Amino acid sequence: VFPPYARGAALALSLDLVRLIVHFDRAGLLRRLKVEDASYGYFLWQLVVLGLTSVTLADREEAHFALDPKCCTEQTHPNNCWSPLTSATWIVHHVGPRAIRCMFRADLEAG
Repeated sequence: VFPPYARGAALALSLDLVRLIVHFDRAGLLRRLKVEDASYGYFLWQLVVLGLTSVTLADREEAHFALDPKCCTEQTHPNNCWSPLTSATWIVHHVGPRAIRCMFRADLEAG
């Protein structure tokens, strides 16, 4: 059972890019991926390659991502705690019930 707790990923795209993706997808000109979270990047890449737009990606907030989410520190997982959950984590990937409970507890403890 998951706690009644929302802490999922968010996606921010400008409306002009959303409209381009919708237009060219409806026209059947964009190839799709079966993996939903990678599809957005693939759609944008196709639009750039076709010369239809240019895109600037800002990844200055890398500290807010936990791509291998686990409740760990260097003390608990020596040399195996890359991109851990922290109080600054906004986005996680491949999260199971244990990691969600960990995030929930960490946020409760942090106030």
